[in-house]
Amino acid sequence: HRGEHSFSGSVAASMARLGPGISRAYRESRQANGALPVPAATGLHYAAVGAALLALLWSLPRLGGARHRPLRILVATVLLGLVANAGVIASLSTVHPRYQSRVVWLVVMLGVVATCRAGAERRARPPAASALSPT
Repeated sequence: HRGEHSFSGSVAASMARLGPGISRAYRESRQANGALPVPAATGLHYAAVGAALLALLWSLPRLGGARHRPLRILVATVLLGLVANAGVIASLSTVHPRYQSRVVWLVVMLGVVATCRAGAERRARPPAASALSPT
């Protein structure tokens, strides 16, 4: 029920030790009253991860050679780690989005880094000779 606050005895005791102001502030918070825009935040998270995956798919083929090998290894390690994390967590407890959300931000970070690297690589290349320019 909205606005209903039931805590275990230990949580209630801890909240009481924090003082009446803190306890009241929590009880009046948007989180405690179920008023946070969770669906909007969830949509933003999915969009960011999707965009980062697309950025990785675009940028990784452009980052070949030995110079970018550490980044490719990092991307592979993180993606394998995410799969392993999902497998381990699913085998230990019921599936809950919060477990994967603790590490999925790495995909967004890698998408940004790889895209910046690919863009820098592209800008660093000398322009291709035009077929129309005299030789």
